[in-house]
Amino acid sequence: MGAPIKGYNTVLEVQKGDGTWLEVAKTRNVPFFKGSNDVEDITTTRSPKRHKQRTVTLRDTAPSQFACIYDPTDPTHQPGSADSMSKLLATGEERNFRATLSNGTSTVVTKCVVTQWAIGDAQASNIIEATCELTPVEAPSSGMD
Repeated sequence: MGAPIKGYNTVLEVQKGDGTWLEVAKTRNVPFFKGSNDVEDITTTRSPKRHKQRTVTLRDTAPSQFACIYDPTDPTHQPGSADSMSKLLATGEERNFRATLSNGTSTVVTKCVVTQWAIGDAQASNIIEATCELTPVEAPSSGMD
């Protein structure tokens, strides 16, 4: 995917059907896991010390947004590719994604759908930025279970 660009040292990868990982974008940020638990109010008039009582119900993993470099020569950025961000956005296909840091460490693998792929304006530096939003469809497969 072209020459390195300062500040864009992390690689966003998608898992292909054959189990191999494919680089889909260089990104300058890694929005690590953001999770939350829903709670239900179970307070009654007999609650101890007249204090609200709550119980945890479901947990959720928030969408993550990546600031990426758009490379029109990259097959994964072209609509015809089976693994392109445009195709994954259009079809809503669920895929495993991960980010690999510049030191080679990979983040948690998460099954996601692409909920945004927005290509920005060309800058004076000839860099075209894009925004990718990935929304998890299930709990991460490792590290956050």
